[in-house]
Amino acid sequence: MATTQHHDAELLTIVEASSFLRISRAKLYQLIGGGAIRVVRFGKRSTRVPRSEVVRFASIGIQ
Repeated sequence: MATTQHHDAELLTIVEASSFLRISRAKLYQLIGGGAIRVVRFGKRSTRVPRSEVVRFASIGIQ
C-alpha cells in the first residue's frame, strides 16, 4: 500500500517556522498569541506550525 505525503500536513518547529519567515522566535510567538498564525499543540510544551500556515502567512505578510 502506497503512502501519500501531504505537504500541508507537515509540521514545523518554532525555529524552522521563524527561519522560513525570517522573523525572530519572539515575533513568531507574538503572532501566534495574537491569532495571526495557527499552531498545533502537543501537551503544554510542544508547539508545531503547519507548513501550510507558514506559507499562508508569508503570502500576506506582517500587517
